[in-house]
Parts: sequence; structure tokens; C-alpha cells
Amino acid sequence: MKDNFNLIEKLYFERICGSEEEHKARDIIVNELQVRGLKVEKEAFTIDGAKSKKSQLLVDGKEFCQVVSAVNSASTGGEGVEGGFAYITSYMDAFLQELKGKICLYHRRYIDENIIKILTEKQIGGLLLCSGKIDDDETEISPFGSKHNDFSKFPVVFIAIKDGDRLVKQMPQLVKLISQPERSEAKSYNIITKLTGSERPEEEIVFTAHYDSVPFSKGSYDNASGCAMIMKILDYFLDNRPKRSMRFIWFGSEEIGLVGSNKYVEKHENELSRIRLCVNVDMIGVTLGTFCAEITAEKELVNYVKYLGYEKGVAIETSQTIYSSDGTSFADKGVPAISFLNRSPIGGAQIHCRYDKIENLSRDSFEKSGKFICEFVKRMDESVAFPVSKVIPQNMLDELDYYYRRKKRPQN
Repeated sequence: MKDNFNLIEKLYFERICGSEEEHKARDIIVNELQVRGLKVEKEAFTIDGAKSKKSQLLVDGKEFCQVVSAVNSASTGGEGVEGGFAYITSYMDAFLQELKGKICLYHRRYIDENIIKILTEKQIGGLLLCSGKIDDDETEISPFGSKHNDFSKFPVVFIAIKDGDRLVKQMPQLVKLISQPERSEAKSYNIITKLTGSERPEEEIVFTAHYDSVPFSKGSYDNASGCAMIMKILDYFLDNRPKRSMRFIWFGSEEIGLVGSNKYVEKHENELSRIRLCVNVDMIGVTLGTFCAEITAEKELVNYVKYLGYEKGVAIETSQTIYSSDGTSFADKGVPAISFLNRSPIGGAQIHCRYDKIENLSRDSFEKSGKFICEFVKRMDESVAFPVSKVIPQNMLDELDYYYRRKKRPQN
């Protein structure tokens, strides 16, 4: 029996999208497939890079803290912009304050589009967003994760939240922001291999996981674990030939907005009619955590997985929802999707930071979850008629629209 958990160890390094390290991870996965005698496709796509000529925040003429420009924000130019300082705590706070020309601080990394709208209307001079944890000794500031927002109307930079705390305590009258983001291009890759079904080759199940990580993170939990899990499923079906065809995809650049999977479904849209179900794995095998299945499909599948848990004596929480991972790209194109994960408790294993450590995973948890996932997939594969209707119900279609910001969620 192959040691699939070992793949997590092989991928235990920072794998930022488009970087040489992400390409190294690609090569590791490709090699794993080739030693199994499988044909491998590598599909390249272009992503926006993250570079900046100069980023500074000055208070009383002195550099105040480390600053990283948002990739997709406006530039201040080399001279920068100077203005009064304002701290905004919420949409209401932004609405009440006079903010024209001011450099504003918001205490979170992500910002609601309604706040962006009011800041645009008020013609602010610039925006500081906070990342990291207030008690961190090390500074972790990343420009990634901001691509859903339209920052084209004013310059936006990220600072450490501990520096935001320091800035609000000081409340300077005047600050100066210099931010000159530069667009660049980088290559990222999707990795694909296929098994042909023995009886119903025209029907497919697709298995997905992303192999990139965020800056500062070695990404063992998120998501080297998922990469190893779909390799485990692949090994099972190499030993037990499936009746239906199966496609296994390791995606690049998930962490900047599901880019790899979105690119894939766009390129292969004419093939999606063959795919009956997407099985996505993102964050599995954590020592402390709850086994979950988050499902974008009809309610019947939610109940089926729950009942299978009772039958097999496996505690699994099931819900009909949108899970922010690569399965959502397929669901948005009409392919039912299920994501398996182990959800860590607050204070347990962490993601998107340097604390995503392999020590927080366990082989026992990984193998236990893998056994259940393989049993579920085996039943899907061996069904006389495929049991999951290829329908995305209206409530999930609405949630997909909210997720992709095509519609605004109704206010209560």
C-alpha cells in the first residue's frame, strides 16, 4: 500500500501561485503520477503577478511601518498622497465621517463592497487594510486575496494589524502614503490525469484539490492534505478499475480566487456535460477537527452522505452550502459538487499563515477520512444509474450568484 500521507511531507514548503516554488510542487505531483505509469497533462494559464516599485507609509516625515500594495489598486505615483488620518470601524462609521482626501484605516484584511462604495463616493486619498494577528512578533503581510474588490479608484495597501493598532493609538494629524503597484504576469498550472471506466466510460467523476499556498505558509493542512487525499483515491481506483471514467485535477492558484479551476471549466466547458459529480478535498487529516461534507447539489445528496455516515459509523457533518474551494467552479457550471474537509476548532490548526504546520495533522485522521471518501465514491461509481441528479437547485444558484458577486444578498 502506498504511503499517500508522504506526499504532504514532500509538498511541505511555501507554494505561492505563479512562483518557482509552485512550479516545484507541480513537478512533484507530476512525478508521482508518472511513476504510477499515468499519462499527465499540464495546462498553463496566466495570472497577475504582485510587484511594487515603492510602498511607504510616512508619519511626521518618517517611515512608520512595512507596507505592501494591493495588486489591483490605484497608484499614488512617486510623490505619494498626503492627507489627514481617519480610522473607520464599519459602514456606518464611514458614512458618518468626513473623509475626503484622508488616508483611512480599516481593521480587517477583507472589506465589504458597500464600504468600498461609500469610500469611493467620499473620495478618500487612500486605504490601509490590516492583516496578521495583533500579538504576532513576526510580520505577515500579503497582497493576495484582494482580487474580488475593485480598488481602482484609490490606492490600497496592507499593513500588519499591530501597526494599525499603533497608528490608531497615535492618531496622527497628517500621513503620507506612497504606493506604486505594478502589474506583471506569471504562469500557473493545472495537472490532469484520467482513468477510463470499464462499463460507462461516457460518465465521469472529477476529483479536485489545489496545490498552491499563501505567502508565509507551508500549507500542509491547506492544501497539501487534499492533494494527498485525491492521490489516495486515485491509487484505490488504480487497484480497482472504476466502472465510470474518473478525472483527477490538481489546481494551481486557488488561493487568489479559484483561478486555476475557473480557468479549467472555461477551457473545458464542452466536456462538462460528461461530468456527473465533482469531489473536492480541501483541508483534511487534521488531528483535532470535525469531519464535514459541504455540498452544492440537491438536498438528497446531503442526506445520502449523512446516512452513509450512520451506516459506516463515521461521524460526518453534512450541509447544503457553497464551500469556497475549487468544487464551486464546477457547481457554477452546473456540475454538482461535494467538498470533504476536517474543520479545525478555534484555537486548533490554522491556515493562511505560518502556523499551518504538518505537526497538526495525523495519519490516523487522514486514513479514517480517506476510507469514508473512498467508500462514498465507490458507491457512486458502482451505481446502476448515477444517483446524483445533475441539477443545481435554485437556492444554491442564488448562493453562487452571491458568492461570485453577480447579485447582492437581500438585506433582512
